[in-house]
Amino acid sequence: MIKGGKSLVSSPPVFSNDAKKLLVCTGNTVSIFSTSTSLQIIELEGHTALVTSVVVVPGFTPSSKILCYCWTSSLDGTVRYWDFSLPELMKTVDIRLPIFSMVIPGILSQVAETDGKTPNLFAYLSVENTKIQDGQPKVHRQILKCNLTKSRLAAGVILAEVNEIDLYIFAN
Repeated sequence: MIKGGKSLVSSPPVFSNDAKKLLVCTGNTVSIFSTSTSLQIIELEGHTALVTSVVVVPGFTPSSKILCYCWTSSLDGTVRYWDFSLPELMKTVDIRLPIFSMVIPGILSQVAETDGKTPNLFAYLSVENTKIQDGQPKVHRQILKCNLTKSRLAAGVILAEVNEIDLYIFAN
C-alpha cells in the first residue's frame, strides 16, 4: 500500500473547447490529458512556483472550437498565455506578487471582436502583498484588476483589501 501526502492538483481542472483534453494544475506545470485515453499528452512548463489557476479561452464560433488557448496564473507572480496544442508560451504578464487565484469574467464577450478593434481583456487576481511598516512585515490580501491585453495592472485599481489582522479575527 502506498500512502501519500498532499495532493498535486492545486485548482479545479478544466476541459478544452472540444472536450478532448483535460487541463490540470499539477505543481509548477499544467498537465494536459486526453479524455479518450486518460493519458498525459503534453505539459505546459515555464512557471517557477505552484500554478494556481487555468482558464481556457472559449471558442465563439463552431469552427473555433478547435482553438487551444489558455491563461494560467502562479505563485511566481506571473500570468501566462499558452497555445496548448503545441505547447507554446505566447505571452507573460509579470505582476510581481504571488497570485492565489485568477478569474476572467465574461471572457467570451471580452474576446469577441468589436468594430474591428481588439478589446482589452481583463482578469481579476487574488494576490498577497507584503509591505514593511514600522520595521515589521505587514500582509495585505488584495484583489487587483489586470489588463491582459496591455500586460499590466489597471492603474490604481485595488478592488478589495484585507489585512492579516482582519483575517485572524475573521478566522477565530
